This record gives sequence, structure tokens and C-alpha cells, in this order.
Amino acid sequence: MVAGRRAVSLTIRCENARQDDPEHRYSIHPERLIAAVKLARSRNEEVIGFYHSHPDHSARYSSTDLENAHWFDCSYVIISVERGHASRTLSFVLTGSEEAKSFQDEEIEIISSP
Repeated sequence: MVAGRRAVSLTIRCENARQDDPEHRYSIHPERLIAAVKLARSRNEEVIGFYHSHPDHSARYSSTDLENAHWFDCSYVIISVERGHASRTLSFVLTGSEEAKSFQDEEIEIISSP
């Protein structure tokens, strides 16, 4: 691994816990998040980020994405899905504090596994 870069060794798909507006909002069941943290610890790893899609919308974060982000120094990857197909992927790192948080653009490289 190159200094300053993080590598993803495992992704875990979590169902959307939001019942009120699941087409436009998402959240992860706390139990699923706790299970992911425990799994990472058992592998001597850590949770380094989260991902979600924006159907028929850009891969830029929304004000709601920022408001609901709470894991500082983690990556927040957003995939734009147009007509059912992934079209663009962007990543942002959450910085600051709860009182003054922001997303910073993050360069990513997607490498398909063999």
C-alpha cells in the first residue's frame, strides 16, 4: 500500500433502514454497523468508509449526506446511477468536527479483482 492511501479489503452491503423515504434517504441499521465493526476488528482491520448510490442524480454529496455523516476521517463514496447503470463514482473524506464538518474531495482508484 502506498503511504497516505487506504485499500479496501472487504465491502459489506447493508440494506436501507429508512422506511419513510427509501428512494431519497438511507441509513444503516445500528446492528449491522456494530457487526461490521466487530468483523473488521476480528480481521485486525477497521471501517474506513461508507458507500451509497444516487439514482438518476450526480455523484456529488448532498446537504443531507453531510448532515448524516458522523465518521470523521472516513471515506464517503457516492455512485451516480443513471437508468440503472453506474455512471460515475466520487469519494469524499469527512473532516472537522460535529460543529464544523465538511467533505473534502478524495482521489480514488477502482481496481477490479481477478
